[in-house]
Amino acid sequence: MYCYNIQYAQYNLYLVKRNKDILSGRMGLMNNHSRKAFTLSEVLIVLGIVGIIAAVTLPILITNYQKTVTATRVKTFYSKINQAMQLSIADGNNPTGSIISYKIYSYQDNLAFLKMFIYPYMKYVEYYPCPIGDNKVCTILYDGGVMSFRIDFNGGDIAYYTNKNIFPT
Repeated sequence: MYCYNIQYAQYNLYLVKRNKDILSGRMGLMNNHSRKAFTLSEVLIVLGIVGIIAAVTLPILITNYQKTVTATRVKTFYSKINQAMQLSIADGNNPTGSIISYKIYSYQDNLAFLKMFIYPYMKYVEYYPCPIGDNKVCTILYDGGVMSFRIDFNGGDIAYYTNKNIFPT
């Protein structure tokens, strides 16, 4: 029995030594310094990299969003002005037939045209003489944009500005 205990003790010593080797990394499974978290410097480096990537990509994303919003507003305006013209024609008006070629239209003439053919079919906040251009009528729309309108030698000119603050009232 004495022999058996020595063998058993030697086997237990072998297992302890083997487990110690495994835990210490000699067997390639773990290091002595097993880590369970990131160090502060690693976290700060990752946050710095994420910050740099955000600083580079956010302006691009914001610009793309603003371009999309502007394009959508212009398409919406085009649809609204087209619908107003179509409704005016459906009511028996002839907007294009009422324009006289080579006539110089005053502000009052342009305003009368808008009041007859466009304003009854389109929502707007107010209108006023445009500070730029001759005899143009500026109209502030409910979407915050400004429509400028003028009839010149080759027909009606309509411009749409997405920011109503571009022209002071």
